[in-house]
Amino acid sequence: MPCLEILDLWYNSGIGCGGAVQLVSSLHSSKLRKLHMTHTGIGEPDFKCLSSYIHSTTSLEELGVGISVESIDSLCKALSANSSMRRLYMSHCDLTTSHCVRLGQLLNTQYHCQIEKLDLITVV
Repeated sequence: MPCLEILDLWYNSGIGCGGAVQLVSSLHSSKLRKLHMTHTGIGEPDFKCLSSYIHSTTSLEELGVGISVESIDSLCKALSANSSMRRLYMSHCDLTTSHCVRLGQLLNTQYHCQIEKLDLITVV
């Protein structure tokens, strides 16, 4: 998939349970700019694989995810190394105040962080 720039998987619940691992393995040679994976059913094991991709890619500018609270740390670690990310959409992640503080610290302290838009949808 070297020419793929936008991948929108919203509401594809079959992606979870190992599907993300298969998907990410095929993305490493792509020039993906936008990835949307809200309501896909991905859990912590799948998200760790996705985090590895986010951490290593230089083309991804926009990410939309719906992840469990257990995956927030993996996301923050991945974002700390991704200088191309511009827009982050997080839906139904059940974020707590401490998660929001962690994201805020990440955005404020990373000298290479270029996130221009952070959209926290359905923050609990």
